[in-house]
Amino acid sequence: MRKYALLITVGIFGVALTGLAEETKNLIYNPGFEQGSPSWSGINGRAALDYDMSHQGMMSVKFNVSDAVKGHCITTSTTVNTGKQYRLSCYIKIDTPIDGKGFSIKVLQHNPNGAIAWWPHGGNGQAFFVTKEATKGWVKKEMIIDGFHPATTDAKLYIYLHGKGVVNLDDVSLKEIKMVETLVDDLKVLTLEDDK
Repeated sequence: MRKYALLITVGIFGVALTGLAEETKNLIYNPGFEQGSPSWSGINGRAALDYDMSHQGMMSVKFNVSDAVKGHCITTSTTVNTGKQYRLSCYIKIDTPIDGKGFSIKVLQHNPNGAIAWWPHGGNGQAFFVTKEATKGWVKKEMIIDGFHPATTDAKLYIYLHGKGVVNLDDVSLKEIKMVETLVDDLKVLTLEDDK
C-alpha cells in the first residue's frame, strides 16, 4: 500500500496537522487475469490470455491487431462512489511501435439506467493515456480520477488498441484514495515508503 504525506496546516507550539493519502483495496476483479477472462469482455482472438508473459503472476492479456485502421477493445466494470478520488493504473509492454492511433484507456460513467457520460466530459471521452511508442519492458501508466457525475454508480473501463501492433496488459488497478489526518509534534520531513 502506498502512502503520501501532505502538510495541511501548522498549529501553535510546533504542532502540525498532516494529511496522509492512503489507497484502499483494488476495485477491479481479476486485475491480473489470473482467473482467466471472468469479469472482462472482449478477451478473444485479438486480445488473448498470454501464459508466457506477465508483469507478475502467471499471465497477462496480449493484444495482437494486424489492421492499422481497426482495433480491439476489452472492458470491465466496477462500483464507484461520487465525490471520491481514485487512482487508475496498469502495466503495459510494447515491443515495437504501434501503427495507428495507439493504446489507451477510457472511463464511461454508468448508473442503474445505463451510460451517463464519458469521464471527464461528454462526447467521445478522453483517454487517460495514449501511447504508440515501444517500451523498455513493462511500464506503469497511472492517473488520478475525480469529479464523477453525481448520478454515477459504476465505472466501465475501455482498454483499447487502435491500430496495428502487439501490446501486453497486466495488473489493472482502480483504488479509492482516502485522506487520513494525523498530528505530529514538530515540523520535520516525513520519509514515507512507497511499495508499488
